[in-house]
Amino acid sequence: MTQTQARIAAEEKRQSKLPRRDLLLLPTLSLMTGVAMVVILVFLAHKTFSKTTSNTKQCLNMNDPTGVRAIPNCEVWEKNPEAPSVNYKFNSCGHRAGMECGPKLPGSYRIVMVGSSYAFGQDVPRENTIAALLPIQLTQRTGRKVDLYNTAMSQGYARTVAMHFDAALAAQPDMILWVLTKYDLERAAVVGADLNFIPTSASGSTRAKIEYRVKQIMGMKTNSERIGFLEHYAEDLFRTSEAGTMLMHGLYQSQSLYMKAALIKRGDRLWYIEAKASPASREYLRVFDSCAAQILDKAKTAGVPLVAVMVPDRVQAALLSKGDWSSDLDPLRLDEEVRNLIVNHGGTYVDILPSFRSIPDSEQYYLAADGHPDERWQRIVTGLLVEKLTDGTIPALKVAEPLAAQARVR
Repeated sequence: MTQTQARIAAEEKRQSKLPRRDLLLLPTLSLMTGVAMVVILVFLAHKTFSKTTSNTKQCLNMNDPTGVRAIPNCEVWEKNPEAPSVNYKFNSCGHRAGMECGPKLPGSYRIVMVGSSYAFGQDVPRENTIAALLPIQLTQRTGRKVDLYNTAMSQGYARTVAMHFDAALAAQPDMILWVLTKYDLERAAVVGADLNFIPTSASGSTRAKIEYRVKQIMGMKTNSERIGFLEHYAEDLFRTSEAGTMLMHGLYQSQSLYMKAALIKRGDRLWYIEAKASPASREYLRVFDSCAAQILDKAKTAGVPLVAVMVPDRVQAALLSKGDWSSDLDPLRLDEEVRNLIVNHGGTYVDILPSFRSIPDSEQYYLAADGHPDERWQRIVTGLLVEKLTDGTIPALKVAEPLAAQARVR
């Protein structure tokens, strides 16, 4: 019996030993399978989330000391991986206005819009932006001719708006509409290039780009600045890659997954939704307040009413749409603080942020990886603005008594 068990054990041991060929073959097959999956993923990402080499930066002077300006009469097509191909055409004044710069038509009520990329209509065909939709709907609602001249600029943050405000006044506005986001506050002092911008002189080769980034890092004063820069840059490289875009686009269709990813890093990154204002938040508001004071003083001197509105980014929209948040969060805090600053300087504020609480899954109206709002968002915000601007807040746009009510009076 013992000999039989020994033979069985020996046979099992012999069978359990893989041939040397198999020891090499199995890992190789596993590696090849992994490589094949990566290749398929990259191929699908390239086919589904392709982008053009041309982009709006070809039409922008990013190094202007007074802030980003567009090259007059420049035109370029850009294809964001998550958006349709979009035409950006600038008039002789360097504005994406959909019209030539010059005096308004006799008898028309002109709104001049200022702001950054949300107001500019980044990644959205001009005919589907607030700038194009709002005057049409206001004309229909009020019965008077309304036009809108858009001077908003990608990266046109508060300091740039202040420096370029004379151009907005030169467009002969009856009202100025300032569309604000959290980016306009945290980058209020920015007047030049952003993190992703590489000057033309450094964009000719990969080596030139790397050398430019190294110079940026070496020019920073502290290690924490360098680490933050590298972290942001690595994240941005992944986010803007075709594979990264496809992954984020798929995962972030889920509100719960998106919120978990968005809230995993708290601190200064989410300063604008913290219930208690952080030191960073107070500094952003201080700088913005200084810029807003200059802007509103110029508007007041020119006798032009200025109306400000804050619109949500994707995180704010998701929280408001979800309808509940932890006690240490408040997506409406910044809205109230900006309202107070604008009103204290003599401006008018229209509040549309709370309305996003009644819009289901409103975070789906933003590009998942890029973060900019899509054309559905532009239509939603246009509708909310029409309601607020015609409710009597702006006397010139107040809607007359409905025809049905007039008939009853007669």
